[in-house]
Amino acid sequence: MSISTTDYFHLDKQLFANEGAFDPILDRDTQLFINPSLVKKSRAPELKDSYNRVLSHFSKLITLLAESQGEDENWTAAMEGFKFAEVAGLGLGYSKNRTSGAIVSDSLKAGALSSVRRMVQAGIRDPECFEVSMFLSAGLGPDRLGDMIASIIKTDLYQYSSRIFHNCGIDSTTLRIRWKDFRLPVHPYAKDGRTPVILIPRDILSPLESTRMGYLGEASKDIAKILKSVAKRLYAANKKARIKTRIGKAQIFDSILSHPPELQALLKQYVRIDSSPYNLTVDSRGITRWYENGKALAEEFPLPQPRPAIPVLDFALLVCDHFKRAIEDRGAARFLYNDDHIVMNEKYAHNLLRQSASLYCELLDVNLGHESDHGVGSSDFVFSRGKGKVIVEIKLTKDNALARHFANQVDVYCRAEGHAPGIVLVIDVAAPNAERNLELLLKRYPTRIIHNGRIQYFLIDGHPRKSASQRS
Repeated sequence: MSISTTDYFHLDKQLFANEGAFDPILDRDTQLFINPSLVKKSRAPELKDSYNRVLSHFSKLITLLAESQGEDENWTAAMEGFKFAEVAGLGLGYSKNRTSGAIVSDSLKAGALSSVRRMVQAGIRDPECFEVSMFLSAGLGPDRLGDMIASIIKTDLYQYSSRIFHNCGIDSTTLRIRWKDFRLPVHPYAKDGRTPVILIPRDILSPLESTRMGYLGEASKDIAKILKSVAKRLYAANKKARIKTRIGKAQIFDSILSHPPELQALLKQYVRIDSSPYNLTVDSRGITRWYENGKALAEEFPLPQPRPAIPVLDFALLVCDHFKRAIEDRGAARFLYNDDHIVMNEKYAHNLLRQSASLYCELLDVNLGHESDHGVGSSDFVFSRGKGKVIVEIKLTKDNALARHFANQVDVYCRAEGHAPGIVLVIDVAAPNAERNLELLLKRYPTRIIHNGRIQYFLIDGHPRKSASQRS
């Protein structure tokens, strides 16, 4: 079961929230990133000089790149200055079950630095070049940019974390980090016994990209217009040359670097972005609210006590049927929507049900794994006990590819797990095209049992409605 920092250390949630700190999940990353444009506006006193530290670091690298002639000593020094890894204990990014930091390869760093050098050669010396390059370079993005910002200002974050934990009454351990002592709690999931839990002000966090244009296209309509214009130009050129290649952000960025007026326009609009921190209280995207909602779902709708020796498949079917009844008959469908009554995404639904299912699993010593990577992709989660395993996938009818992919995808996962049985929870939600997508699914799979009985699916009506007790 996932657990938040406030729950693990038994902190007062309201007091913690009043401090302005983000409450990270300890065993998995949250899909947020440290946004440099927000760092300079943070109200945290420990971060008052942080953005200047970032600009100073980037300015030194730009000077090295401006004097570089190929892969000389200046280039080597720039590569060394661009050396960074995800700060362990931060809890931000895409990882599902890792607390240690991830390292960026030299090839990705070289690609980003090469892009910045091309900007410098075009006469652009703004430190923000690095931010744009990190957003648009292949293999990088806002998560990696956030990691780099954290690595530059991590001493400030340590000081901030130490103050917040002290104010909340945590009896911390003295940890020596980079020749300085900090009073911080040790991360309970870190294997080295010395990685601290790091807190981050909520006012410097933005959600990781959720659109095809990425963070920049979402943050600025003018940048989105530039990116779409370049993509359209590249598509037309490929069509004329009869080249069938997907146009990604790396190709778009490379084309922009070859057109200085577009590059100047992009950077001009980038520095004008007036970012606001993500509203974690409302959390309209469900980035964090799955945690508390998952706990509430399990507490409001407790699982009937099954027999202790129940086979893992029967247990998985019992849990899935329990979800179906809670959502359809007892008002739990409300957990699938945000405050504006817009259905959350599939990732949120998966996290929500996994969190509540994990509480049920604890009762019977059944393991509930995080997303399991079988070498052919990742299933949502796996119920297991001993040698018995059951693959579980969650699908929403808002997915226009629902009928095409869901059964074959699950079958691949099941075969990768030694022909384990599989269950698909298909949740019919209030969303555009959902009715049509469900019709296509039922037409292709009219029976609940498919793939020679190895896979079965539950169809759950997830439309908001009052519970049965409220309707009576």
